[in-house]
Amino acid sequence: MNSTDTSLIKRGERAEIDAWESVWNAATPAVAEALGLSKERAGGVLALQASRVPWWFFNRVIGLGINEPADLSWLERRLDHYAAVGMPYGVSLCDEAHPADIASLLEAKGLRKSTALAKMMRSTGNLPGAGIENAIREVGVEDARLFAEVAKSGYGVPASMTGLFECLPGRPGWRFYLSYDAGEPAGTGGMFVEDDVAWIGFGSTVPGRRGKGLHRAMMLHRMHVAADLGCRRLVTETDRPSGDEPAPSFHNMLRLGFEQVYDRPNYTVTP
Repeated sequence: MNSTDTSLIKRGERAEIDAWESVWNAATPAVAEALGLSKERAGGVLALQASRVPWWFFNRVIGLGINEPADLSWLERRLDHYAAVGMPYGVSLCDEAHPADIASLLEAKGLRKSTALAKMMRSTGNLPGAGIENAIREVGVEDARLFAEVAKSGYGVPASMTGLFECLPGRPGWRFYLSYDAGEPAGTGGMFVEDDVAWIGFGSTVPGRRGKGLHRAMMLHRMHVAADLGCRRLVTETDRPSGDEPAPSFHNMLRLGFEQVYDRPNYTVTP
């Protein structure tokens, strides 16, 4: 890890990790039981589990090597636990922090590098103009069900996930939004604020409403809200393009002044 970037990288990782831990904490007992939710925090590392959700992203380890050297013995035990559950699972690495031999350990356990995320950051100074603000509304508890339904459609996830999404509006530290197209709910966005850092996530657009600038408008809206709240740093992540494949989210973020700070390779396995 480059010493000049260490503080920035740690802040970005911690913001995301704390946001996801907050999501798990938001679940009601009924939702946690329905999805099989559990988590384990080991220093700066977070292991998420949704034992009834066949999606590796909800059954993964994040934060290895960020606060302290990675505990590979703990990681092996955690991977064995995931394997025993029988759902897809994975490990999201920070390319600037993980130990050199981690890839061989993961591959020996049957995981393979599948995708990569780009960790994106920028300051809240000199933000572009906000644009179509009238197409975005903040979500309160009273609109939590609508937010959940739009998020489910935008992400294309099983209906069982709506219960978890519905638990999120109104949680401490969070702001959630709906975008509209021709008066109809068209997309979602979320933001988790911790100290002077805002993690931007939960961005989705429903099929049939894409390609209309809603993603960019939602990004800009949250950027300006974060600045108004006194945040100095914005952090997010998105699919990193490889080759000539389209990557509208990545390119939108670059145009909005975000910089890719490091790679987030994902190692996954599907039993």
